[in-house]
Amino acid sequence: MLDVALRVERRRFAVEASFQVGAGERLGLFGPSGSGKSTVLDAVAGVVPLDGGRVVLEGRDLAGVPLWDRRVGLLRQRPGLFPHLSVAENVRYGIRRRPDGDGGELAVREAALCERLGIGGLLSAYPSQLSGGQAQRVALARALQAPARALLLDEPFQGLDAPLRAELVHLVRDEAAERALPVVLVAHELAEVQAFAERIGVLAGGRLLQVAGAAELVRRPATAEVARLVGYVAVLPAGRGGELVGVHPDRVRFGRAPEVGPVLEGRIGRVVPHGARFLAEVQLAGQPVMLGCDLVPGDPGAAVQCTLVDPPRFGPDGRLVGGAAEPEPRPAAVGP
Repeated sequence: MLDVALRVERRRFAVEASFQVGAGERLGLFGPSGSGKSTVLDAVAGVVPLDGGRVVLEGRDLAGVPLWDRRVGLLRQRPGLFPHLSVAENVRYGIRRRPDGDGGELAVREAALCERLGIGGLLSAYPSQLSGGQAQRVALARALQAPARALLLDEPFQGLDAPLRAELVHLVRDEAAERALPVVLVAHELAEVQAFAERIGVLAGGRLLQVAGAAELVRRPATAEVARLVGYVAVLPAGRGGELVGVHPDRVRFGRAPEVGPVLEGRIGRVVPHGARFLAEVQLAGQPVMLGCDLVPGDPGAAVQCTLVDPPRFGPDGRLVGGAAEPEPRPAAVGP
C-alpha cells in the first residue's frame, strides 16, 4: 500500500495531493502540462522535499529516508541510461547487492524480462548504439529489475509507436499484478491513462480535483471544470433552474431521442473526417462545438437536433447533480 498526503510549494502555486494505491493497483494522474503531476511523483520518490504531509509505503514512513533506500522506482520519459555502462550493466544497476542464494533466481528473472522487452540481444551494447524505443525498454527493465516496492511512471511511453506503447503497458500491468506493486502513471493524454489505470486522478493548478474509476471519471465528472479537462467540449444550459449539461463529442446522437437524454437544437457548420467517422461542427446555444458522428448529419447551415446521451448535469455552482462521483480529496496537512 502506498499512502500519500503531500504538499509541495512551487513558484506559481502549491501542489497538494492525497491518495492511496493498493498492492497491485494502478493509479493514473492526468491533467494539463504544468498542473503538478510530475511534482507529485518527484515528491513520492524523494527527489523534491515535502513542505507538508507524508508518504508511507507498506507502513513505512519515508520521511528522511534517502533515495537509494526508499524502494520506490521512478521511470521518466527520458531513459537516463548511464552512457559508460552496457545495457546489461544498466539493467542491473538498481541491484546494489545480490543476496546469497538469490543470484541464480535474479539472473533467470533478468533474462526473462529482457527477452520479453526485446532487448535480450542488446545486453553487450551501449546506450549510444540504441534507438529511442530500445533505450526506453532498457530503462523500464532497470526499473522493474530493481527491488522496488512501488513504481512511478512519468510519461514513459510518450513518443513511442502505438504497438510498442501497448506492449509496454501490458508488461507493466502484468509486473504490477505479479509483484503486488502499487503503480502511479502520469500522462497528459487521457486515452493513455485509461488504457493503463484502474483509477484516475485529475490535477489542475496543483489541486487534485477528483479520483474515480477510469470509466466513471468521464461519465460522471465531479465538476464542470473536471468535465472540460476530460474531453467535454461544452457545458451548456439545460433550461431548468440554471442546470447545466456536459456535451461530450462521443456521447451525442443526431436526431431527437428524449428518452435517452436532453435534446438541443442547432445548425450544422463544417464536417471533417475523423478516422473512420466524422466530426461535425454544430452551433449549440450560440457556441460552436465539434461532435462525433458515423454519417454526415446534413448540409452546412441546416437545422439539426442533437440528443445528449445520459450527460452529467451540474448545478449553478458547477458541481455534479445527483451523481456518485468521489468528492474532491482533502488537501494534505501542512506541517511535518
